[in-house]
Amino acid sequence: MSDFSPPQLERQLGMHAYLTASEGTGGTIKNEIEDFIVSEIPLLPAANERGNFVICRVTARNWETNRLVRELSRRLQIGRKRIGFAGTKDKRGLTSRYMSFEGVDEGVLRSIDIRDVDVEVVGRANRRLNLGDLWGNSFSITIRDCSYSGNRLAEVASAVISELKQTKGFPNFYGVQRFGSIRPNTHIVGRYIVKKDFRGAVHAYAGNPSGKENDEVRQARTLFDEGADADEVFSSMPDVMVFERILLSHLSEHPDDYAGALRRLPSNLLMMFVHALQASLFNEMISARIAEDLPLHLAVEGDIVLPINEHHLPDRGRLVSVSATNISAV
Repeated sequence: MSDFSPPQLERQLGMHAYLTASEGTGGTIKNEIEDFIVSEIPLLPAANERGNFVICRVTARNWETNRLVRELSRRLQIGRKRIGFAGTKDKRGLTSRYMSFEGVDEGVLRSIDIRDVDVEVVGRANRRLNLGDLWGNSFSITIRDCSYSGNRLAEVASAVISELKQTKGFPNFYGVQRFGSIRPNTHIVGRYIVKKDFRGAVHAYAGNPSGKENDEVRQARTLFDEGADADEVFSSMPDVMVFERILLSHLSEHPDDYAGALRRLPSNLLMMFVHALQASLFNEMISARIAEDLPLHLAVEGDIVLPINEHHLPDRGRLVSVSATNISAV
């Protein structure tokens, strides 16, 4: 465990410890959109030329997944449920992901014109893409403004890599982007939802301004926090804040119906809030494991592990509790 302490923001998200003791490279990521490039490694359904689902590779620049799906459904004039995807992606970056479109003409998909979005038809299948239909993601991340340069930078990076080889890996924390790059609070919304405090969830999402947002958005969020009528806040909230406006629109018609307002949001967005809470708890667990000097690459008694399936992915349907009798086989 390192003596270095993570920044306050990371600690708020459950990342309380560094594994390596070596000095880091310093620097920042995502200064530019192209500094963060991610491409899905797909696990596609079996190809079928007569299938009703068109499979596409969609490359987007600076598009959040739910807003992209909403825009695609609007342009294609189809319901959101006819669009499937394997994984959500960060907004700030150049992302390539696979999506399925039910009952949509291939020519229409090829001709769709959305700014900073490219749609490439790759085949057809008999079923939609669902969350988890991927092997993983590949990343190309540019780190700018490092603390060192040249040979010294290479030495620092090599020292970190050497430590990681000794520890057999690194803590797979969920990074800030899982919780919202500009306003990392999705786990807070998720906590309110799990506790059935729907008013708290709505206020955490539509209120709670961030200093990184523009003045217009901050002012609208502040109005909401200060108790202004939903109508007034709706009028102040910029059109681009689609999901905040959905919540406010519902509240303007049905005051105090916070549960109903949340139900107006896409189901996968609501799921994302709960997943963010799970991610923060996972980070807390990893931090505790580092603090107690427990291995990250080996199971210990009391752990719960998932066997891998034929695709070498976790089999979520099988939970194995590690004990003295089975630890040698884990």
